[in-house]
Amino acid sequence: MERLISMLIIVAITYIIGRVILKVIFRSSIMFTMSHLILILIMLVSVDMSLVGQLGQKHVIWAVPLNFAVGTYIFLLIRRKIAKPLQKAIGQVNELSTGNLKLDIEHTNVKNEIGILNNSLANLVEKLNGIISEIQVSANNLNSNSMHLSSISEELSQGASEQASNIEEVSSTFEEITAVIDQNIDKAKETGNVSLAVKNGVMGMIDGLKNAVNTYNEISNYIAGVNDISFQINILSLNAAVEAARAGEFGKGFSVVAAEVRKLADASKVLAQNVSQLSIQNQKEAAGANDSMSKLIPEIELSNTYVQEFIRSNIEQGSSVLQVNNAIQQMNSVTQQNASASEEMAANAEEMAAQAESLNELIKFFKL
Repeated sequence: MERLISMLIIVAITYIIGRVILKVIFRSSIMFTMSHLILILIMLVSVDMSLVGQLGQKHVIWAVPLNFAVGTYIFLLIRRKIAKPLQKAIGQVNELSTGNLKLDIEHTNVKNEIGILNNSLANLVEKLNGIISEIQVSANNLNSNSMHLSSISEELSQGASEQASNIEEVSSTFEEITAVIDQNIDKAKETGNVSLAVKNGVMGMIDGLKNAVNTYNEISNYIAGVNDISFQINILSLNAAVEAARAGEFGKGFSVVAAEVRKLADASKVLAQNVSQLSIQNQKEAAGANDSMSKLIPEIELSNTYVQEFIRSNIEQGSSVLQVNNAIQQMNSVTQQNASASEEMAANAEEMAAQAESLNELIKFFKL
């Protein structure tokens, strides 16, 4: 009896020491549970075999079945606590590998590896469900937005192309307007030159008329001198006729000459008067033409000023049209770039839609 008590004490001490060692080594690990159960089985087998040794071989009949029964229970307990949870976790991981996220994994308070694995799988499934759901919503939104963006890009590309075509037409029209304005400028310059030439010609005519008036004045003076000479000749012829009459028979020839001289003087006077009248008339006409020309000078100068202003206005207008044309050319270039960018954006939107569709296909792998 004492040996049995001593053996039980030794087994108890050994069990306590072994359990402490296992606890130190494995702490809360599943290996502690499995090692602890195996330690219990070993201790039980040791006690049974010691009792068989002390009580006799006949006690093997109950000791061996007891050991098998306890061992079976311990291994069934190990299976229930370790193997089945591991198999369940492996099955859940296999389900996850096939994309099945409909797993209902409950959290556990067990602190060993199996409990941690179970809780980790539960957290993983929850996180994956949330992430995949958000990705699915984002993919659907991305697909919808990309389709909308593609539609807008196509409309923008079409509008940019039409705008570019319209701008090209406007640019062509402005080029034609520029060409017409250049022609108008050339014609205006020619008109200005003609107007200036007319002004110079009229000024020359005025100077000529002034010279003609001066010449007519001199002619009038000369004719007045001729009238005076004719008058004096007439007086001299009268005096000569008087003297010839006094001379009697000897003065008849001289009287004839005096009469002829008087006739010539009268004819010269008549001719001088006619020339004087014509000179006076021409003088009046030249003076009138001079006055008319002088009155036209301000009008001609005003017309020339208008022509010069018209030339400057056409030049400024041509410069403005040229600037507008350059701006339109730049706008055309920018519009062409926008059209190209919108086409590229449309292509990117289509590619984005394709990628979103591909993402949706990938997400379909998971079963939520």
